[in-house]
Amino acid sequence: MLISNMRFIYVFYLILLITTEIQTDNEMIITATQKDIICENLKQYKNGSKFNILAIGTTSKRFLLITKDSFVYDAPIHSLDRAHDQLYLRTKPTLIKDKYPILFKNPVLTNIRARNKISNAFLVNDGKNDWIFFNKRQGKTMLKVHYNIDTSEMFTESVQSNDKNEVIVSSNKPRHYYSIVNVNNNLYINIGQYDSDFKNMSIIPSEGDKYLICLRTNTTIWMEKGIKCRSAIPVQWPILKGFVTNNKFYLFGHSCIYIFDEDAYNNQGKEYPLQKNKL
Repeated sequence: MLISNMRFIYVFYLILLITTEIQTDNEMIITATQKDIICENLKQYKNGSKFNILAIGTTSKRFLLITKDSFVYDAPIHSLDRAHDQLYLRTKPTLIKDKYPILFKNPVLTNIRARNKISNAFLVNDGKNDWIFFNKRQGKTMLKVHYNIDTSEMFTESVQSNDKNEVIVSSNKPRHYYSIVNVNNNLYINIGQYDSDFKNMSIIPSEGDKYLICLRTNTTIWMEKGIKCRSAIPVQWPILKGFVTNNKFYLFGHSCIYIFDEDAYNNQGKEYPLQKNKL
């Protein structure tokens, strides 16, 4: 049974379901009070600051959620009920140091995590294995840590990068991700794609068309090319994190989850429904 104040889960229609039976050694029984604690822990980080999610997304294999306080939910892909947008997390979260010990001990990542300086963390599938990418911006340089979840391979490097404020959104399409950039209080979105082996750390991902996200009405969205929305209102959402799965965007703001079809990007200039659910 779900309780009414699990707002974090309701807002993006991914429902945390805790069963009353233990089916495997890894599954758990959780009381209503504990469910409150889990949900509140996901909503808030240290000192009451919002959003305790470092990386979130799905691949062809799994649903993965990593919290800023170093816990990992690695759930089977069938945990996500695509027909009803419901997520069933029945397994216990694992500390990063136990789940990914090689990643946890990496001195580069340890340093930037300790200072809470990770600019972006997102999931990418290379067509065979799942990776977690961690990026830290340092002026015009980007420090990158790439970790292969399936083989524990890891690569780090620093590359030249434009100094821009962007949020990387995980995609369940192999080698793809989305980038959302705030320019003069306007949000632009484009899709990125890696065309070669991730082990070649000097690769530069190709980028698709960049579109301005516009509101046609309060409940419809569309995207345009150019520097301003010609016949609509530019959105000014403070996007913190997001992911794409089942052809839907789930974008997390300070107080809302914004949900709309991925086709809004693919069909520039066409209106699509927008859901805004409060946290």
